[in-house]
Amino acid sequence: MDFNRKELNHHNRDLYHAEVTDLVNRLNKFVAEGQPLLYVPDIKFHRAIGRWANQPYSVTGELLSEEEYQKHLQEVLPTEKDLAIVADIFKDPDWIQEKKIPNDPWAYQKATHAGTHNKA
Repeated sequence: MDFNRKELNHHNRDLYHAEVTDLVNRLNKFVAEGQPLLYVPDIKFHRAIGRWANQPYSVTGELLSEEEYQKHLQEVLPTEKDLAIVADIFKDPDWIQEKKIPNDPWAYQKATHAGTHNKA
């Protein structure tokens, strides 16, 4: 079988990015009105592999000069202080609310996939 592995990997990264974007858009339905929405950076941002590796793209996909890019990274990536705060949160075993298992284990599946069946 003859195929281009780089293009296959690129295609799979695109699929993964689309899936994550969809999940974040779903999560945004729970963000309180007036609060900033979550977003997924453009697929070209801060890449170390693939088609856009080591190129200076912003979180919105804008091509920047190297100087603009370095400044942009300082503005958008977590700082050492941010990482330390998150590490402290993770040390607390109660950092996330426990989710109780519903009586009907399929309730979530039914609620989130209602009306998505093919009617062919």
